[in-house]
Amino acid sequence: MRWLGVLMLALCASLPADAATLVNGGTVSGAIGMAGGLDSHVFAANAGENVWLRIVDTGNSDFQPKMTVYGPGGTLIGSDYDSDVGKLEFTIASSGTHTVVVSDAVGTHTGTYTLYHVRVPGANEGGQLINGGAGAGTIDLGDLDSYTFTANAGESIWMRIANTGSSVFQPKVTLYDPAGARVASGYSSQVGDVTYTPLISGVHTVVVSDTVGTHAGDYKLNLAIAPRASEGGTLFDGASKVDAIDLGDLDSYTFSANGGESIQIRISDTSASVFFPKITLYGPGGGYLTSVRGDIEATLSRQLTLAGNYTVVVSDSGNGNAQSGSYSIVLTGAGGSEPDTSGDVPLPLWALALLAGLLGEGLRRGHRLPG
Repeated sequence: MRWLGVLMLALCASLPADAATLVNGGTVSGAIGMAGGLDSHVFAANAGENVWLRIVDTGNSDFQPKMTVYGPGGTLIGSDYDSDVGKLEFTIASSGTHTVVVSDAVGTHTGTYTLYHVRVPGANEGGQLINGGAGAGTIDLGDLDSYTFTANAGESIWMRIANTGSSVFQPKVTLYDPAGARVASGYSSQVGDVTYTPLISGVHTVVVSDTVGTHAGDYKLNLAIAPRASEGGTLFDGASKVDAIDLGDLDSYTFSANGGESIQIRISDTSASVFFPKITLYGPGGGYLTSVRGDIEATLSRQLTLAGNYTVVVSDSGNGNAQSGSYSIVLTGAGGSEPDTSGDVPLPLWALALLAGLLGEGLRRGHRLPG
C-alpha cells in the first residue's frame, strides 16, 4: 500500500497554493462548481489538540460534500461525507499545517457547502461564560459553538444545557480542560447535565453541538462554579429568599459560617408544580459536601467543620431535570451569616426627643401618618 501514501502526497502537492485558512471557531463557505472538482483549506495545529470538523450541503441538491484531512506530511487522518452533514473529530498526532480537501463523494455532482472548524484549546466563538449566569445560542445545521471559562483545580463545575425550542434538536455540551483533553460531556432532548472537578487550573473550553449532528435548534447554557458562584447573593441567617428555576437553570447563593456550627437550609416548592427542588452544598474550597431533594420541600442539615464562605446551588431534580417552578429558601444556624449592621449609628437622645416632639405636634394639628 506504499503507492497509496505516494498518491496522497502528490494530491496534496497538486492543490492550489492559496488554500483558505480555517479560523478556529469559525466557518467557511464554498462551492464545488464542476464534476470532480476539489477545494482545499488549511489549519495549523499542535500535537495533542482536539479538532472538530463538520461539512454541510447548503444547496439541498444531490451533492454529497466530503471532507478528507491530511497531516503535515500528507498522512491521511480521516474522511467523512453525508447528504446532510459530514462529521470528523480527532486528536492531532503531529504539529504543523493540516489540509482539508472538499469534494463530492460520488465525484459527479456539484453544489455549495459550509465547513465548520473548532480546535481545542483556543476556540472561543461565543466568548467567556459568566459564573452563575446563562448564555443563549442557536445551533444551525452542522454548527459548532464554542465558549471558555476559567476554573481552578479542586473547584466544582456544574453545567446544564437546555433545549429551549420544540424541535428534535438534542443539545450536547462537551468540556475540555486547559490542556485540551476532553474531560466530560452531557446531552439530552431536554436538559443535558455535566459535573466535573478540575485537576488543572486555567481556561476550560466548552463546545456545543447537536448530539446526532443533523438537527438544529435553540439552547440555553447554564454554568455554576463553586466556590465563586453567587447569582442570588448572600443567604442571611433566618431570612428567606424567593426565586424561580427555569428549564435547566442553576441558581447559586453563598453564606458565611463558623467552624462547628450546625446549619439547616430548607427549600420549598411554592409553585405547586412537578418541580422537584434540590439543594447542593459546597465547602469554602469548592468541594462537594452533600445534597438533598424533595417533591415539595427538602431540608439540608450539616455540621460544618471549616469557617468560611459556603456555596449553595438550587436546581430541579425531577424527570430528566427538565421541570421548572418557583421556590423559597431559608438558612438557619449560620452565626457568621447575619446582616452587617456595623455601619448603623444610633441616634443621640436629643435627636430622639426632637423627633418625638415633631411627631406629637403634627398629630395635634390633625396630620395623619402616611400609610
